[in-house]
Amino acid sequence: MPIPVPIPSGAYVMDDATSAAAEAFVATIAQIFRSGTTGATINTPPTLFPDGTNPAIDPGTGQPYLVPLVIDTAEEQLFYRQLAIAVATAAGSIVVPPTPTPQLVLFDATCPSGVVVGDLVRISSAGHVALTDITSVTLMPAVGVVKAKASSTECTVQTHGYVQGIFSGLTAGLSYYVSRASKVGPLPIPTAGETLYWQAVGVALDATTLILIPSMSTSRITG
Repeated sequence: MPIPVPIPSGAYVMDDATSAAAEAFVATIAQIFRSGTTGATINTPPTLFPDGTNPAIDPGTGQPYLVPLVIDTAEEQLFYRQLAIAVATAAGSIVVPPTPTPQLVLFDATCPSGVVVGDLVRISSAGHVALTDITSVTLMPAVGVVKAKASSTECTVQTHGYVQGIFSGLTAGLSYYVSRASKVGPLPIPTAGETLYWQAVGVALDATTLILIPSMSTSRITG
């Protein structure tokens, strides 16, 4: 079983004897991991341990155990890091999770010609969206942001996920709401006697990225 140890300039050279010792060590560990065997004697070559113990005997239990290794050089770090990866891989215990990617939820709809990319829209009828209006509960809630337009009356709406390349000047960590202009904005404040319907739509990740999580409920606020 080849041990995947890179040999950068100045690193410890893995000769045949050392490689064979490492492979034997990995194979034994892998066998124990797979079978669930406990208390096994691991007959590893003493050269794998700085003090030559192979292995040490715990005076309390009389069972063998591996003495702590002092890894204080770059060469040793390289060797044992790669060895540990090889052990876990051989035993099938390493599961590398996939790199998370933002999940976008999109749908296409018919929209008024005045709707532009970046507008927050509501469902106006089956297959149609229109601008929101925070002064009227019947024109709320927003279901997403217009991500793109294929024509003057055809748009793609994003309902959840990272929205990038549309907004600017956001404040990381700040919650954003539907604004008076049917855009993303800070919490709108009603004037005296005015009624607004607040709806949170997301949180800024950075100056140009919004984590879109629209609430499907509104709060009635009167100034």
